[in-house]
Amino acid sequence: MKNSTNLLIFLAIISFVFLGCAKSDDSSSSSSSSDGGGGTDGGTDGGTTGTNTPILSGMISSSSSSSSRTLSEARNFSHLLGRSSERSSYASAVSNCTAKAYDPKDDSLKATVTAADNGTYTFTDSQLTKGVMYRVSVECNYGGETVKMSTYGAASTSTDNATTADIDPQSTAAAAYVKKALVKAVVKGLSSTTATGTVAEKREKTLTDVNSLVNNLQTTVSNSMSDGAMEYPDDPTKVTTLEAAVATSITSIVDSTTGASFETAMAGAQSADDWYVPPTMDSELAGAAAEGAAKLICAPWATTPDSTSDKEAQIKECGKIQAETMLLALKWNLIIRNDNSSNKGALWGVVSCNSTDFGFDDAIVKYKLKTFNDGTTSCKITNRTQPESRNGDNQNDGGMTMPGKFFYILAKHMKKNTQYTLQDINNMVFKKSGTEDD
Repeated sequence: MKNSTNLLIFLAIISFVFLGCAKSDDSSSSSSSSDGGGGTDGGTDGGTTGTNTPILSGMISSSSSSSSRTLSEARNFSHLLGRSSERSSYASAVSNCTAKAYDPKDDSLKATVTAADNGTYTFTDSQLTKGVMYRVSVECNYGGETVKMSTYGAASTSTDNATTADIDPQSTAAAAYVKKALVKAVVKGLSSTTATGTVAEKREKTLTDVNSLVNNLQTTVSNSMSDGAMEYPDDPTKVTTLEAAVATSITSIVDSTTGASFETAMAGAQSADDWYVPPTMDSELAGAAAEGAAKLICAPWATTPDSTSDKEAQIKECGKIQAETMLLALKWNLIIRNDNSSNKGALWGVVSCNSTDFGFDDAIVKYKLKTFNDGTTSCKITNRTQPESRNGDNQNDGGMTMPGKFFYILAKHMKKNTQYTLQDINNMVFKKSGTEDD
């Protein structure tokens, strides 16, 4: 009997294959045991029925555990040389902390607890829902001042072990960039020319898989901080400024203008003396945003459009968002027809081969116009950061290059909710069809 797999599984498999092969072609939060220790001073907002067993907990600290980087660990990041030695030691501890858990999809308050004297907070299954992602924000006393810090964490699906989500300046900085990516995803979803629904419905659909988005983003940003590529202030008072700047509810993001205002406020809260954000960070966030927006734009048809033009527009917009995700998140390269809007591979239509028309920053990708013997043209877009090849002795590090037609076909079947067998996947990845069939 044929074992069918959903197209999302297909994407996961080919991503694994391509990232390993790197062939060129010019044509969550961790889970660990917790003893609890945090007392509650408030019930839940919306409440859940449980056994009062800890499912999300963590330690609140005034200094980040990984903040004491040495200059040797900063490697080639010369921008750190002038500031790393100036970083102060923040010995004071935070005290009198209150922790609040919010739903990151609408910023609604779900539960409030008072942290224990040792700095730990604990939410139970009577307060939060198992397996759901939350943004945990704390307000504490620090050296006579009130400071605010935060992190993201998914409540454990098991009552045997609580998810650990510690909170400190580093987690707060990372959380701000997670929020920025979620805002970008919402803006991208709302800017869709083919998706239907109210603003709230589009936002909810875009953030459907928020657990995966948040976990991947936290890992990306935290790794950038830990290896010295990104510099942040290990100071509760300074990250409090950033925390306040990103406190805007995601429900207030209703268009590109409100999205831009959020980013402006966030940028204004980061002093150049304390922060350095590598130019590649925005592309990482944009890749995650595209992944989120694809949940909305590439959602399967409930009813197939009667109009051929409507159908084509929806397929191409889905193909475009998939291409963007693969370019920015998986570091694939693209080769996109740019001279004939009726061509299925021309996902951007008739455009120039540059950052102005395609929208990808020149610091992130390289553009090269290719003209073929028949006079047609395509734009080759190469990610400047190539993924590491894990394919043994294969030294081809040119990266994977995929044409626009591939993403068109992929998008068409995503909209149709096509089911694939493993043989189908093998044929699509490794065999070349002799027809124009999709």
